[in-house]
Amino acid sequence: MKQLEPCVDNYSQLAVLYDQWGKTAEGIKAVHKALALKPEDRVPLYVQMSRLYERGKQYAQAEKAIDQAIAIRADQPALYAIKAWLLHEMKQDGRAVKVLNDAITKLANDTDLRLELARLYATIGQVDQAMAQVDRVIASQPGNAADLYYLQATLLAGKRNSRKLIEILLTKSLASNPNYAPSNNDLGYQWAEQGVNLARAERMIRKAVTAEPRNSAYLDSMGWVQYKRGRFGQA
Repeated sequence: MKQLEPCVDNYSQLAVLYDQWGKTAEGIKAVHKALALKPEDRVPLYVQMSRLYERGKQYAQAEKAIDQAIAIRADQPALYAIKAWLLHEMKQDGRAVKVLNDAITKLANDTDLRLELARLYATIGQVDQAMAQVDRVIASQPGNAADLYYLQATLLAGKRNSRKLIEILLTKSLASNPNYAPSNNDLGYQWAEQGVNLARAERMIRKAVTAEPRNSAYLDSMGWVQYKRGRFGQA
């Protein structure tokens, strides 16, 4: 077997292969070899190492690796998000929330981090906090309101007793942009599921299908509303 040239990219790719083969410990060794070559940009390697340690359930080492990445590039929002979700995996949600809140303050209210915090709050069941975070983004970016109201609705998906609030949020999304395909589809589907506003639901889903004719979810919604309207041959 031909021996790999000792370079950062080769060791990093080898780590990926070891990870795919379920040999996490060997993958970690490969990343250490890459770091030993003292590359100019070590951040991706520390992130890779953190992921490998996490998959191996070696959480303390995973946190140490992502902290090393943050120490080098403290201006990178994605690194704080990686650490927060690692802490969530470690069942340390209080720390995860604090990491994101501190990063938001440090990085001048970074929008992506605030939305990441909203997703984290939704994941841990703090829906009101999640909604509040998205509301703050909407206030700062009214031009993206349709997308952000839709995001709020998706954060509520599957939550108990959330159907009415989801309908309100999707209605707000469409008030901001009546042609926004995801909200047209989701609200139309929800109404079809409930058997209400079926003619309007069909018009809304048709808008979504027109915008994205190959979207299987939208086509499924169209079939469902046709069925609910008694048009069994078109369902």
